[in-house]
Amino acid sequence: MFLEAFIGHSGLLKKDCRLGLEQLQMTLGAFGPQLQGRAVGGCGYGERCRKGVLPGCVRNDSPVLRNVFFLLSQPRYEYHWADGTNIKKPIKCSAPKYIDYLMTWVQDQLDDETLFPSKIGVPFPKNFMSVAKTILKRLFRVYAHIYHQHFDPVIQLQEEAHLNTSFKHFIFFVQEFNLIDRRELAPLQELIEKLTSKDR
Repeated sequence: MFLEAFIGHSGLLKKDCRLGLEQLQMTLGAFGPQLQGRAVGGCGYGERCRKGVLPGCVRNDSPVLRNVFFLLSQPRYEYHWADGTNIKKPIKCSAPKYIDYLMTWVQDQLDDETLFPSKIGVPFPKNFMSVAKTILKRLFRVYAHIYHQHFDPVIQLQEEAHLNTSFKHFIFFVQEFNLIDRRELAPLQELIEKLTSKDR
């Protein structure tokens, strides 16, 4: 029941994901703010988790960014942070700290004119797709954490339609451009199939 709550029409979400490289750049720039709650209609769960507002993500004693599957027979996933610049060797950190590192790193990438040119006619760099894929893979981990660790509070706040709509748009987007390896989507594969099965 709660996974069927959405805002708007799925067909429009899917159509929005069928545009070119410039749309890729613009949409990519929207997912981080959506998770942080800075965008219009953004759910802000990543930000709430980072600040310890959602139950289970207290800054000092929060578990590492981990996803416990819906089915107990499936494995756990644990993510460590490394940005390749300031933190070269992956470190184990709490979920709020991981999200803080991630959102700062994503914003730094989006603000870098050599990676994300804002002027018309300036070509995209050769590593653009690689950077875009890394950003999306890491943002997916925040969605996975929210669904696995915080979905009950999301329901209590009656905001599951916002989360489901944001995630469904995200999934249509990454599937349209093949931006996240299927193995990386494993923590939410069952959910992805439920959310997208009617739109195939």
